[in-house]
Amino acid sequence: MPLASLQVCDNPAQKITQTGLYAQNPTRLGNWIAVVGVRKDRTENGVDGSSTNKSDAVSYRAGLMYEFATGFTPYFSYGESFIPVVGQTSPARGSQGFDPQQGRQYEVGFKYQPAGAGFAINGAIYDLIENNHLESDPDNANYSVQSGGIRAHGVELAVTGKVTQNLKVVGAYSYTEAEYDGADPLAGNQIGSVPKHLASLWGVWEFDQPALKGWSVGAGVRYIGTSWDSTNTLAVPDVTLFDAMVAYEEENWRWQITAQNLEDEEVITTCLSRGDCFLGEARTIITSLTYKY
Repeated sequence: MPLASLQVCDNPAQKITQTGLYAQNPTRLGNWIAVVGVRKDRTENGVDGSSTNKSDAVSYRAGLMYEFATGFTPYFSYGESFIPVVGQTSPARGSQGFDPQQGRQYEVGFKYQPAGAGFAINGAIYDLIENNHLESDPDNANYSVQSGGIRAHGVELAVTGKVTQNLKVVGAYSYTEAEYDGADPLAGNQIGSVPKHLASLWGVWEFDQPALKGWSVGAGVRYIGTSWDSTNTLAVPDVTLFDAMVAYEEENWRWQITAQNLEDEEVITTCLSRGDCFLGEARTIITSLTYKY
């Protein structure tokens, strides 16, 4: 495309200011542990040439757990959120700043790690509601719009443990029912690009032979379930990916090389209702060197 035919646009400047004050009190009484907190926030979201959105809210959080002598710790938590949103609507929609996202979540779960045991199990069931959720603008892919809200509930389970003295295994699974909610025109549809099923399994072998002391190798598999566009018309296919790593560690430093998507699978991460889809990462190899002092 000739440079002369390219259109240059200048988005209005945006300024977001947030001030907050919070207090939190953790308490322990015997085997009971409680946390209670409150926060007061005020935000101003202004875009040049448009009116400034002013919002304020008081949000609360609370948690309660009990530690049994067996290593089993059930808990309940409640939390509210109030988060400013960076960005603005398209010029056709007035280049307006977005309202803050607000939500609340209930969660019931447990942590289980017997004393002296080489494994731990965590599980949780949750229910959350979020308002002013961002969605792709159906009229302009370069911008977003705010939906009426979303509701999600699901289950999460994670297991970490040593199978042998040398082999450590980490497994996780989550199931998520996430739908547009309230007055949103898409109410009842599964939220775009959010799969219901996610699972992973990773194993790391640490060598203890004198000649290989400090070396470890690992391999893992990830499953990403089917998801949809916001109208639940276009399916994003599920995919299984394989990863691997090699590392060497001494007292003060660690070197690691990690390969993700070993088979170089074509991964589609998102499809939009207008018909275009986006690719995820191809085979990726990353190395790092860390010094601890």
